[in-house]
Amino acid sequence: MRPAAFAVHPEPVTGDPSTMRWVIPAGSLDCGTVQQAPGLLGRWLAGGRIRRMVSEHAALWITLDAAISWRAVGAEVRDALIDALSVVPQGAGPSADSGMPGGWRIAAAPEQVLELVSRDVLDGPVGEFVLAHGGVIRIVSTADDVLTVNLDGACGHCAFAGVTLNERLKTAVRQRYPRIREVRTEDCAGSGPSWWGLRRSGRNSAS
Repeated sequence: MRPAAFAVHPEPVTGDPSTMRWVIPAGSLDCGTVQQAPGLLGRWLAGGRIRRMVSEHAALWITLDAAISWRAVGAEVRDALIDALSVVPQGAGPSADSGMPGGWRIAAAPEQVLELVSRDVLDGPVGEFVLAHGGVIRIVSTADDVLTVNLDGACGHCAFAGVTLNERLKTAVRQRYPRIREVRTEDCAGSGPSWWGLRRSGRNSAS
């Protein structure tokens, strides 16, 4: 069994004071929307105090009811999260839509999770780097584990745009959503999509 106590820590979400991204041990939960959780965490979800929980590879996004502040309940949620994760046996892979050991039930939602992760990445250092160079990257779609983005501003005509995507955007997204297959780009001039495949298991998925 996983130890009863291990490190989790919260990260505020830009522009959304009701949501906190809780960093948890990688691989603890499958990626998707949480429908059921053990203990207090699950009771709060069922009762509406928690409006939504979405899990990524190494984090759990928790959105509180608008009437509840993180300042008031943050410590309680942290303890409830540790308790809920402690009942997931190590090495027991989650089974999306069919329930997990310990009372977790997570519905697969790959498009939602990939978009959530990608937007958060673009709100952070990757997006700041692009803006500093006069560019803008917008998400077009996240279907089939493929992130399609639009390059605007200086990025649309920059010879190094592919380097930015490969070394910064794709790397950052893949760390948090390992199932991503590739990143495609569409420029504003309508010249059509181009793409650079992500390497998985030593093979280029675009080949």
